[in-house]
Amino acid sequence: MGEKLVNTCVHLEIIFKFIVNLFLNVSIAQFRKDYLTAIRREKSKALRKKVMEKTEKKKGVKTIDMNFLMTDTSENKIVSHLGLKSMSLQNEKFYLEFTKKDLIKILKAYGVNLSMSKKKPELGQVLAEKLNENSAMPNYCIFKDSSTCTDKEIHHPDTIVEMPETEISAPSATVTVSNKSMTQSQEDAQIHVHQDNTTETTTHLPSQSVVTEPDSASVFVTTDCTTQASLSKRKGNKKTTRKQTSKAKGRQGKRGIGRKLKQTTPLPDSSDENCGICGKPEKSEEDWICCDICSIWYHRDCVGLEDETSWLTCSNPDAVYTCPMCV
Repeated sequence: MGEKLVNTCVHLEIIFKFIVNLFLNVSIAQFRKDYLTAIRREKSKALRKKVMEKTEKKKGVKTIDMNFLMTDTSENKIVSHLGLKSMSLQNEKFYLEFTKKDLIKILKAYGVNLSMSKKKPELGQVLAEKLNENSAMPNYCIFKDSSTCTDKEIHHPDTIVEMPETEISAPSATVTVSNKSMTQSQEDAQIHVHQDNTTETTTHLPSQSVVTEPDSASVFVTTDCTTQASLSKRKGNKKTTRKQTSKAKGRQGKRGIGRKLKQTTPLPDSSDENCGICGKPEKSEEDWICCDICSIWYHRDCVGLEDETSWLTCSNPDAVYTCPMCV
């Protein structure tokens, strides 16, 4: 009888310990679950708060992109100019928001033509300087359709280039780049020579030709609004290859041997004479073509003119070719 009572007490003790351990395990598991839920909720609130703060900052500062520049309807695109200026003042690396192609196009709106071989920091530094120098966007019409860009929309001043005495016999002769527009198919500048008497002589010469006229002669060169800066820049260029190749825009290699194009001499390697897309220099057996808008040379294959029919059409001296960057 006594042994049975002892065994019963032992069993009851074992059952009691099992129940207590089970209860404690359940309680600890529930406590851990509640604790993790609370921590997760706090983290979610903190993350939501950060997201809301970033959203408010983005709403406060409006980012300027190429889509905004193209759709800006303000007068002379003054809103875009002020927006870009604000971005440059708030962040020195604002140019990282744009691609290299976009930066070159924006610089053209401020009358600066740079090669694709330039690095982004260099382009951004030049753009920041132009934003501080100008109170508006001079060539804002570059972001519009070329058919809607008129002479009244061009606000950049005339550029006066002093010609060396060895090139012009007249000691006081200067070259004034006018704002009058002309058709893109005319690659030769139309030069009007005004003498002291009442007579007027009109002469058609290439952009690198040497003008010899009597004293006190002034030469007026009329160019397109999109090629004004590039023409004034290349006026003093001493290189005599691509700019003096008649009216033919296409430079030919092996393909199309029967075409009549003026022969050219090889140029030294220079960033201004490299392809505007791949940045590689010219080779003797490659076809090149020049854009009538930006006056930059490109490889035939880089602009997608592998087809012989398209190449013959675009490289025709009377044809107007626009590169993919200016489209």
